[in-house]
Amino acid sequence: MNTQKPTGEIVSPEELRAPYAKSAVNYISHNFTPYIRLIECRATDHLDVLVVEIDVELYQDRLIDIQPTEIIEILFGVDADTLPIFRPLRTDFPIDTLHVMVGIADRRPSLCLWDIPFEELRSRFTPYLMFARLKEWLEQSVDGTLHAADQPLEPVLISSGVQIIIPFDAARSQDRYVAIGSAELDGEIALHFVRQSQISEEASLQHVLVAFRTPELTHRAVHYAPTNLEELRLFLEDIDFDIRSALKSWISQVQQESGLLDSIPVILLELPKKRTEDSPVESTEYWGFMVGEKKVRALGEALGAFIDASAYGIEAPAILLNSNEEYQSLEAFEILAVNVNPEIRKDFLASLSGYKFGERLSLVAIGAGAVGSKIIEIAARCGFGEWTVENHSV
Repeated sequence: MNTQKPTGEIVSPEELRAPYAKSAVNYISHNFTPYIRLIECRATDHLDVLVVEIDVELYQDRLIDIQPTEIIEILFGVDADTLPIFRPLRTDFPIDTLHVMVGIADRRPSLCLWDIPFEELRSRFTPYLMFARLKEWLEQSVDGTLHAADQPLEPVLISSGVQIIIPFDAARSQDRYVAIGSAELDGEIALHFVRQSQISEEASLQHVLVAFRTPELTHRAVHYAPTNLEELRLFLEDIDFDIRSALKSWISQVQQESGLLDSIPVILLELPKKRTEDSPVESTEYWGFMVGEKKVRALGEALGAFIDASAYGIEAPAILLNSNEEYQSLEAFEILAVNVNPEIRKDFLASLSGYKFGERLSLVAIGAGAVGSKIIEIAARCGFGEWTVENHSV
């Protein structure tokens, strides 16, 4: 079996620092589990690492190439009380499968053993639970029962805590959407996009939304979010979408629009997902990517859409005609993956609430006190009516 070099340097069990790593070694050393064997302990500045060998009970007909014995490294954070990371060390371990998280650049897989936050798992997280779940994960992957038929599709990427808000139809509309103001990257909401027509001509545009729809993809391994445009290009290349050509075409179209070349692009991807190759689209996932501090102008030059002709005394960008396809690498364009939240339309809320025509009613509320305010709020959340509120005090 060909294996990758484990993380860290070899240490003795007594040198481990993470409590979960220590308890796991103690559990194995007392022979409480016959199917787990400790190969070695390792460590880095911030991690304790256990390299273990695990026996797997297999069917003769395997849906996925899991071996009777797998070597797994388990990474425990020394400074944080977090869920360990489980990485197979076999070089040909199947990575494009469900409940596996894959790096964009290094393609190293890690196993997704639980679908609940560690906060909910912590009180019962024991060595027995950890090793039993690892064995169960490997065995259920083999027989195809790891992902239930009625379970929602796997997400395309691992989410971040940053969000953007877009109009309900922004992904497919021909309108241009922009955001003004600096993004608060450490907050819950980063940017709020509106139609460019709603912004005064004197306003300085900060961000512009660049929306694309990708080909359909079958749900598979979850990928870590790309950190630069080159990683995003490689990720989308796997699903036959050329983000470089799409961006180049978009920039060529908008270069004459006022203020857009000096705005920061935020790429919006609409990703239709299906359960199997032959099944219909079951859900659609939206992802946004904020392109650091680089502006549309710099991106257009890197893509070969045009050149900055200011050095030649020309104020407008010069379009490159019949340019070759030798592009610059896009690694210099750092990106941040953000969650996308479409605005909720009133007619959509009314439909969900069973009010087929309720959103068309014009209503007046006289008094918005302890009772009236709640009625108005609930009605608004249900998409019921156009409300005018008169609140008179006596």
